[in-house]
Amino acid sequence: NENLGKRLAHGYPFLEAEVAYCARNEYCESAVDFIARRSRLAFLDTDAAGRALPR
Repeated sequence: NENLGKRLAHGYPFLEAEVAYCARNEYCESAVDFIARRSRLAFLDTDAAGRALPR
């Protein structure tokens, strides 16, 4: 999938591939689980986290 190499938010190192990996292999239950608990993006930049959630 060509989207897996895209960053979740500009200026942050988190990739869409990480979300897919965590969902398949690490019992990540939702997008919020990844953004808030695994990447901590929600704590670093709430606006960027809000923009990343719909994807």
